[in-house]
Formats: sequence, C-alpha cells, structure tokens
Amino acid sequence: MKIAVIHDYADVLRGTRAYPRLKDHEVIIHTDAYTDPARVIEQVSGCDALLLTQQRVPLTRQTIERLPDLKFISQTGRNTNHLDISACTRQRHRGLRRWL
Repeated sequence: MKIAVIHDYADVLRGTRAYPRLKDHEVIIHTDAYTDPARVIEQVSGCDALLLTQQRVPLTRQTIERLPDLKFISQTGRNTNHLDISACTRQRHRGLRRWL
C-alpha cells in the first residue's frame, strides 16, 4: 500500500512506536506546512491511503474527487470539521473504504 503522510512538519511520525508497523508499505512523509488544495493533490495523488497529522489541512469535495486512488483516510485527532464527510461518503462508494 502506498501511504501519504502530509503536514508532518515536525517529522514526528518516524519516531512513534507505530511507525515500524508500516515497514511493508511505501510511506511518503511530507514535512512542509501548507493548506493549498493543489499541494494536497500533488502529494497524495496515486496513494492508497492518507494520514492527516494536522487538522488544518482542508479536504474538500473538489480535492477528494481529484484523488481517485484514495481508499483510506486517517488522522491523528478527533476534530473532523476540515473534512467534507459527505464527499468522503460519496467517494467510498467509488472505492474509499474507510475514513476516520
């Protein structure tokens, strides 16, 4: 599985106990901080999974629709107001299996 980790500007994921569990996957960690949707699409395009490490990156319907390979979204926090939940639900019917 190809996994994009975006907005990990402190580069903390590599130091977590959970990171070694991803050794059998292709993990691409992006440490730059931004909120531009075009940058999200550029960094996540072609990935199966997305890990949001910050809740300030908006995932709008337009962004989600431009990521057809995306099957899974996870994030580190509980706040989901930056996610278009209905777009995730629609995308799920097209292959996005689960989101958190």
